[in-house]
Amino acid sequence: MNAQEYNADSIKILNPKEAEQRFEWLQAENLSIEYSKPLEFVQRGIEACRRSSTDLSFFIQRYLEGDKSGEKNILLEEAFLELMTEAREKSQFKTQKHQRR
Repeated sequence: MNAQEYNADSIKILNPKEAEQRFEWLQAENLSIEYSKPLEFVQRGIEACRRSSTDLSFFIQRYLEGDKSGEKNILLEEAFLELMTEAREKSQFKTQKHQRR
């Protein structure tokens, strides 16, 4: 879209539900508040769902609501652990980089 095509019709006001569906960061923040869980945990869960092709409702039910009645999703758990490992490695790298200064 170039500047000539941009006009008032280009702007769309989203309702809260549309905004949450469009912006993952907003969805993560809202879930974090609703379920009183750390934001990083929720963000990691959303990303693990994406990586494992798991519906987000499974993560919400099992890990935010605490309903463990269904079967485990091994792919989701592996993706979550992978994300934790990546975060730990990133943190260690930053610590090592800071210590060298």
